[in-house]
Amino acid sequence: MTPTGRFIILGGKWPAVHTHREITRLEIEAVSEALKVLKRDTRVVTNLHIHIDNTAAKAGIQRDYSPSFEVNSALHRLAVATKNSSFLISDVSYVNTKLNPADHPSRGRFDPAPIIALLKTLHPDVCNFVNDRIG
Repeated sequence: MTPTGRFIILGGKWPAVHTHREITRLEIEAVSEALKVLKRDTRVVTNLHIHIDNTAAKAGIQRDYSPSFEVNSALHRLAVATKNSSFLISDVSYVNTKLNPADHPSRGRFDPAPIIALLKTLHPDVCNFVNDRIG
């Protein structure tokens, strides 16, 4: 979420993956994709606070390094996406998987209730939008 209230929740079913490294790589690539989406809507330098439920991805983003070649490749792409955007990653926080609104879609399930509950806790304008559009 940006200080101006812009946010993106990426949630979609992951492809079949077999290792923790693959999941970590995909999580970091999702952050890169989020930057590309947000870049279209933001013209000024903005601090970005990332919430992620993968501790290896969190550590990699914070250190800009991973012992895994695959994860380092994703971190490099994230660094390029950050450099080519107007965002500075100001903080990376762990969010418990049970509280992560993108978790259910990543497992092929979708329950909008956690996302709606999260949106209603944000900026009053977001809350009003959610109430007007979703209920």
